[in-house]
Amino acid sequence: MVANIRSGSSPGGALRYNKEKVDKDEAEVLFWQKMLEPFDRYGRMDVNAYMESFIRV
Repeated sequence: MVANIRSGSSPGGALRYNKEKVDKDEAEVLFWQKMLEPFDRYGRMDVNAYMESFIRV
């Protein structure tokens, strides 16, 4: 799956959309770069956790 990300106030919408697809086994995370670990200790995607990847330090 290739995400078509349009501009918005935050990347959260795109991340939640992708999470829904992964949860339904309609998509999978193939690769991420410069992002915090997107999975919790149970192997589920955690949108709030990896939204922190977008916070400026």
